[in-house]
Amino acid sequence: MQWNIILVLAFALVIAAFAIVNMDTVTINYLFGEASVPLILIIIGFTLAGALMIVFFNIANQVASYRKIKALRNEIVELQNQLDQYELDLQAKSNQLLDVQNENSQFTKDLKEDNQELIYTDIDIDDSDKFENNTNISDGEHMQK
Repeated sequence: MQWNIILVLAFALVIAAFAIVNMDTVTINYLFGEASVPLILIIIGFTLAGALMIVFFNIANQVASYRKIKALRNEIVELQNQLDQYELDLQAKSNQLLDVQNENSQFTKDLKEDNQELIYTDIDIDDSDKFENNTNISDGEHMQK
């Protein structure tokens, strides 16, 4: 910030020195007439006009930048809201996945238990067949004797 002030003061000194050296009166021709004006006033006038133009262009640039920053901030808020919604959706999907995995685990456990029961039932059926066959053989042997 201090460098800006130093540069402006240096430029003002150069313009002032240039204006003092050019103290002559000049004639300016307008479309509808002419006027005699000291050259120092023309130099200072056009310097101030240039400075005002720079200020106006700078203000316009700042306003455009402000509008762009405001639009980008609104976009950030909108994107953050979308991100929050996606995170909620992801959490809900994760919970659904856990529920399905738990159901699958319970189903697998029940299936194993049912399978185990079928194996024991099958073993019981096989044992009873053997018992019946042994009984029939034993009965047959008794009959033959």
